[in-house]
Order: sequence, then structure tokens, then C-alpha cells
Amino acid sequence: MYEFQDPRKENPYSFSLLTEGKTKRVWHSPDIDLVVIENTDRLTAYNGLKQTTIYKKGWYATQISNICFRFLHQNDIWNHYTWAESRENYQHMFWARKLNMLPLEFVVRFKPYGSYLARYPDLAGIETFSEPVVEVFEKDDARKDPWLVVNYERETVSRYVPDRPQAKNSLIEEQPFHKLGHLMLDHWDEAKASVLAAASALKKAWEIGNATLVDIKFECGIDSNGVVLLGDTIDADCWRLWRGGDPDDPLDRQLFKNDRHPYEIIEAQKFILLQTMQWLPTSGGGNTGN
Repeated sequence: MYEFQDPRKENPYSFSLLTEGKTKRVWHSPDIDLVVIENTDRLTAYNGLKQTTIYKKGWYATQISNICFRFLHQNDIWNHYTWAESRENYQHMFWARKLNMLPLEFVVRFKPYGSYLARYPDLAGIETFSEPVVEVFEKDDARKDPWLVVNYERETVSRYVPDRPQAKNSLIEEQPFHKLGHLMLDHWDEAKASVLAAASALKKAWEIGNATLVDIKFECGIDSNGVVLLGDTIDADCWRLWRGGDPDDPLDRQLFKNDRHPYEIIEAQKFILLQTMQWLPTSGGGNTGN
């Protein structure tokens, strides 16, 4: 029942592949300013070291992500999601503005948990941050997505091993700003403001459904007008979410890490979708962000 089904076999469309990641593919579209993003049925953890496929996981991820993006649009938090009545909403795919993606992951944390405690073990006793914390990680599989720390006085960025405290023995390297053009440092402030606003809006929305958003990961990019937008997808692969505030009842990738049955993972996806559908006036399409 849970065998992977390749959406390209289900949908006879003529898009050409632009890029492919662990759980998604990005396709060219007939419109040069747009792309088509496909969520596959793959599920990964630990930087891809653990992976499986679960039928319809990609469909749920697409529906949940679309609702999150539309909800953020309604809250004036701009992102790459776009919709037009002339375009079909494919099973695992959605249309988005084409972005020049920052090679980064921005993680917004409301509680100290997970890898954060590996970096700051002395903060284990803190229940909740007084203000959300934003961390930045470089998308670099070979170095396990190093943690980036900016020193504005020295005008350098240091890369650290992501699951250890900041120290000399965890420092990978320190480089000056002028050697790090690909990180697009001049867009970080705008990106951080955007992810903070998005995380805060989603946290409040989840509280209505009696769920606690612990942390969430975002990716950002630059559109053709030079504007920073939220990109990628927003779904259960991106957040740490606890039903009823209970860490033993996760609604995220932790289910997979805990070796839960695929049925339980899909049931959690169904619950998430039903909850997020309540965030919008209607669960149907709409000309949002176009």
C-alpha cells in the first residue's frame, strides 16, 4: 500500500527538470518567471542517511504547504507561492515564482530543543525563549549543513560543526565577507525579518488547533525584482510541532525518526491538513499572490 509512485508517471506533462533535492523536484514551466515544485513521496532524516517512501506523502505535503503559503500571503508575508485559475493544481506539484535561492536554511526557534541543546547545553533548563531565536545553516551536505556565525566587527563568517558548542575544536573555518558572495549576506536581514514574521504567524495559527510550534525551518530566495521571498515548501518536514504541547505526540519528521508505521505518519499528515484548512476562508484555490 505504501509503495512509492512517481508523479511523473501519473502526470504526462512535458516540464523539464531544473533541479532535484532529497524530497522534491523543481521543474521549468512555460512561463520563464515561474517554476513547478513537486513534492515527492520520499521522506528523509539525518541529512538523508535515513529515508523511505510513503504513498501520498507528497500529496499531503503539497496541500499543507499551499495552505501555509496562502495563509502567510493573507497576513502580508510574501512568498513564492502563486496560483492562477488557468493553471491546474497537480497532485504533487504547485506553481511558484522562480527565485535565486540563498544556499541557507533559517531556523526559527521558540523553545530550546534538538540540535540547539547540542550547541548550547547550558540552556537545557529553559522552557521557552523570551524572544524567538533565528539560526542560520549553510546547505552543504558534505559538511552536514554547518552552523554559520557572523562577526560584524571582524566582518567574517565562521562555519561550525552543527551539533557541537561553539569552540575552537568545532570551528571548520572562518572567512571574510568578501570571499562569501555566494551567501548573499546583504539579504540576510530581510530574510530573517521574513522568517520571523512567518514563524510567529504560523505559531499563533497552530495554537488555535492546540498544537505547539517548537521550531521551523525556512528557505528564502531573491525574485527577478530583487525582493526576498520565502521559498521551498512549508510542511511537516520543516517544523517541530507537538500536539497538545506534548513532545511524545509529534506532528513532524520525528515520527519517522521514531520508526513509526507509515500509517501513523499519514494519519498525522491528515490531521495537519484538516487543521490548516481551518486557517483559510475556503480550502479551495484562489488567485493568491499573483
